[in-house]
Amino acid sequence: MAEHFSERVAGKTVLNVDFGAALRGTANLHNPECFREICRMLETEEADELRIRGEFNKVFDANHLEIIKEVASAVKQLVGGIGLPPCGRCGPKRRDPILQIREEMEGDPVRAFHDAAELLVLKKHTNLCHQCEEKARKDAELVKTLLGSTRLVRASLKNANAYVELFPPKLIPGFISSYVELEVPKDAKLLEQYRVKGADVRIYERPGHADRSYLVFAPEFYIHENENKILSGILDSISREESRIVDPRRAREHFKTLGKKLLEEHAGKLDDDENERLGDLVARYSAGYGIFEVLLSDEKLQDVYVDSPGNTPVHVYHADYEECVTNIVPSNFELEKLSARFRALSGRPFDESSPVLHAELEDLGVRIAGLREPATFQGIGFAFRRHKSTPWTLNQFVRAGMMDSMTAGLVSFLVDGQRSMLVTGPRGSGKSSLLAALLAEVAPSFRMIVIEDTPELPVSPLMDAGYKIQHLRTQPVLGGVAEKGYELTAEEALRTALRLGESVLVLGEVRGPEAKVLFEAMRVGAAGNVVLGTIHGSSAYDTWDRIVNDLGVPSTSFKATDIVISTAAIRKGDETKRARRLTGVTEVRKDWKIDPQHEGGFSDLVTFDARKDSWKLSKELADSQTLREVARIKRTSVEKALENIEFRAQFKQAFVDRAKSVGDWILGVKPVIDSNIEYLRQVERHVREHGEVDFKTLLPHMKKWLGSYSTQAQKA
Repeated sequence: MAEHFSERVAGKTVLNVDFGAALRGTANLHNPECFREICRMLETEEADELRIRGEFNKVFDANHLEIIKEVASAVKQLVGGIGLPPCGRCGPKRRDPILQIREEMEGDPVRAFHDAAELLVLKKHTNLCHQCEEKARKDAELVKTLLGSTRLVRASLKNANAYVELFPPKLIPGFISSYVELEVPKDAKLLEQYRVKGADVRIYERPGHADRSYLVFAPEFYIHENENKILSGILDSISREESRIVDPRRAREHFKTLGKKLLEEHAGKLDDDENERLGDLVARYSAGYGIFEVLLSDEKLQDVYVDSPGNTPVHVYHADYEECVTNIVPSNFELEKLSARFRALSGRPFDESSPVLHAELEDLGVRIAGLREPATFQGIGFAFRRHKSTPWTLNQFVRAGMMDSMTAGLVSFLVDGQRSMLVTGPRGSGKSSLLAALLAEVAPSFRMIVIEDTPELPVSPLMDAGYKIQHLRTQPVLGGVAEKGYELTAEEALRTALRLGESVLVLGEVRGPEAKVLFEAMRVGAAGNVVLGTIHGSSAYDTWDRIVNDLGVPSTSFKATDIVISTAAIRKGDETKRARRLTGVTEVRKDWKIDPQHEGGFSDLVTFDARKDSWKLSKELADSQTLREVARIKRTSVEKALENIEFRAQFKQAFVDRAKSVGDWILGVKPVIDSNIEYLRQVERHVREHGEVDFKTLLPHMKKWLGSYSTQAQKA
């Protein structure tokens, strides 16, 4: 008896059947034993798809099932009404000619049909009386009529290979437990196609569908039978080895090496490309993340969502096409396997007693948020957020249209002027990316202390570029409450940072009790240098309201903030596509007492016009308290400060213009840092030789340097 179960997958019911080890290699709809079992199941089970599990999972769609159901329906009508009644004249040893046909009907209806037809052409049956003979002929006629009306039998009359022609399965290797739809809808229009981790990724749009389709066609879906057998055997061997690996972070490389060794033992000598390809698959489905590895490796995907209970397609947020639905539906087995992998990597529990998981896939630069029962009603859900492999820069934001060059020049000037700045905005508005870009505007000579619960900020690239950074890790926060763990709380980390000496202080996000400590340190000057951070909000006033009324910071302490930069993800009209925009740069003035909104405490230095998609610099910029304070610290005039802002704006625009001829690499973090170093060198030279900086002569020099720098870098 085969084992079977039904499950809902992507809006359809899938009947999974496992015929066990005895039939694992031969289980299919050509096999009478399998066909009989499935016919019986479909009498009581509703299904839209059939999966016969084995080394290859054989997938049959609703059309195939309708053909089987026709046979099952015909058989059901026949079973109760055919067969010879007791007959004293024929005797107990009579041969029932219908008995064999009756046994064949479920397993091989085509053969049963032909046997019934053969019975009808015979004139006389041995050992049967006239009454039994007539009954047998009537039964044979009924079998022939009912089975002959089915598509399977009709097809067999035209083609002896009807089973093969009518039931061609889709084959998916047995080690892939997720459901993957490999057929492209006929009405789909291809928008883009590219490769990720050896897989073919295609983006389609369909009439009448709001979301685009993100379809993955991975090489493992198309491996040959012999390769599948080898890989299945190796993965089975590795599953017994896996528990002996002490460090899960080394497991992938270990199993890839082991896989290559086992491949040579199982398959003999392979060429380098084949060995590498199959070795990657061994690593992907042992210590890796299975088919999810393709999604998590695609740098164009910003978010990957798996909604519990896991029987719906994975959906993603694409950098170019926004919301897309994939052709991957994860199985419960796959999600449990991923959960175990994430537990091992993070060292954190993820079970009924701890149903929330926050972790980081350092090898892929992906942040994980996981939920399971009892935090969900059913099943396991994940949200994966990918960090940009290289940090954003203000130059890239100008090119992407998040801000214009003049705004970028002002923001760069304020960071260099050691102002305390908060970037505010809703989730997905780009505030963390903007904070990352601001770090590259800090002079490399300054030391930074970066505090965050999950590593989103580009600490490693900046350290590689020569920055001095101390990275502090805090407990993850969910719903405003820190999870229990071994890390410092955000408040403890901040107090520790304040004892580590004068540094640029960077908070990944301000959201809890640490806010009081932060603003007190800023107010009394204990932070010692520029303070940068993000906070959820929509404007300067919204930020003040949250910090004061939600986080309990005294209103006047908020004056320690110099600048609030607002971001948003905006839509044009009824379009679904969102664009990230810097929507304001607001100065927090110091001459208010209770409510900055009603006492002139906020002054917009930059405003954004959503209708025109443009930015406007304040005409009263020269009267800015912040600008005057920066000029005082730099021991220069407000006029020179304004010239500095104009210089930075034009130089950043020069980068964007240069990218048109040399490529977008010139907008990356290393060219920005190198240009900042050159700028500081030239500033020192100007001050030494002329007593002050002449920005009118400095700009052509820096543009010439940029041209030479980009040319040399391209040659290298």
